[in-house]
Amino acid sequence: FKLSDNLNLISRWILPVVDQRNITGLNTHEFGLSDATVTAFFAPKSEKIIYGIGPAFLVPTATDKLLGTEKFGVGPSVLVMHQGKGLSVGFIANQIWSVAGASERADFNSFYTQIFMSHSYKSGASLGFTSEITQNWQGNTTLITVSPNVGAITKLGGQTMQFAVMPLIPIVGHSNIRPDWGLRAVVAFVFPGS
Repeated sequence: FKLSDNLNLISRWILPVVDQRNITGLNTHEFGLSDATVTAFFAPKSEKIIYGIGPAFLVPTATDKLLGTEKFGVGPSVLVMHQGKGLSVGFIANQIWSVAGASERADFNSFYTQIFMSHSYKSGASLGFTSEITQNWQGNTTLITVSPNVGAITKLGGQTMQFAVMPLIPIVGHSNIRPDWGLRAVVAFVFPGS
């Protein structure tokens, strides 16, 4: 969103839909929404390198207490990215601490970074690679995943949208937190700036 001639606001909303089995006990199954992460990056207008800083919020939107933290959190976030001739490369990072919520639940203190690279083709198709690192400071656990991805940008009506699908391949993580595998589907609304 254009805030002024020299400043944009980049907004990123993540609302996970989770389907997990045998995580909370043998023969258990939970399905629903997890907590949302909402980030706002204030980014000076730039031609070559896009960078921004701003707040990140953890919002307790889980539909099952086993899928979320029941905590509200806040912290700083940063974005650095380069786009040119179909290639996008960069990273996003945030540190979020819980500041309110259910007192009987553990506090939330987590660092997250996502490193990404994607090449877009004139047809609207894209191929890419993403790696994510999550450090849970409360539980002293680290999870690192990699995800090759394929996607496309298209218009539905007048709305530009991005679709992508990617397998989630865990490469580092304690057996208590490391999934065998994962699959992520992305639907993003794109609002090109002027």
